[in-house]
Amino acid sequence: MNLSVLTPKEVADALKVDEEVILELMDRGELRGFQAGHLWRTTQQFVEQFIQDQTKPEPQHVKANQSESRPEQADEKMGDLRSGWDRIDGGFRFGWPNMDEEVFDVAFARIVRRKGRNIPLVIGIGDRRAAGRVRRRAVVFWGVHPGTKSPLVEFAGANDFDDTKLMASVIKVDGRRHLAPADDLPEQYVDADLPIGVYNHVVTGPRAWDSQAVLAREDQLEVMATHALIRAQQKGLL
Repeated sequence: MNLSVLTPKEVADALKVDEEVILELMDRGELRGFQAGHLWRTTQQFVEQFIQDQTKPEPQHVKANQSESRPEQADEKMGDLRSGWDRIDGGFRFGWPNMDEEVFDVAFARIVRRKGRNIPLVIGIGDRRAAGRVRRRAVVFWGVHPGTKSPLVEFAGANDFDDTKLMASVIKVDGRRHLAPADDLPEQYVDADLPIGVYNHVVTGPRAWDSQAVLAREDQLEVMATHALIRAQQKGLL
């Protein structure tokens, strides 16, 4: 039997991304694999299936609004993302690996122009327990609805959310390391002029991170999307 077993590093080298990206995909079950002892392994067949699953035609409404002469279209900045979102009627459910489905009762979708590409984003907003209590929560996904979605960043509602509608999302660097309050803010966040605070000053409770975070109101989809696109670039997806 020829299994063509591959290590995460071998897959990362072939796809020209960081090994951390592959490990996250396998942890979430998006790239099929198995554990030999404590080490993740996958197969050439699983990798080829993953690539096929991720290679999707553009939605018809996007094709209808594009012409062959627009490859040079300028990237959209944060201010451009305040409008143009399509509301997803009825929201949707998302199945996290080894967890119950999460219900997003409010959801939006949009195609964003970034790095010369059309990036499909979905933002789901719902309620889930975090830092010791049920909070309003938002997740930005790379993907389409209905279809495959890969989470990029998560926002949790502040303790005073009912009054402020404020949410916070931890900033990560170097794979999964959280950005400490004393660390220098990465250049992408400085250039984007995103609102920044300390996560556990906004979301207080058990297991609330002492890390720098992006702050956004529930209706500031442009801030959430910009944070997600920076994270996608850090992961090697852009």
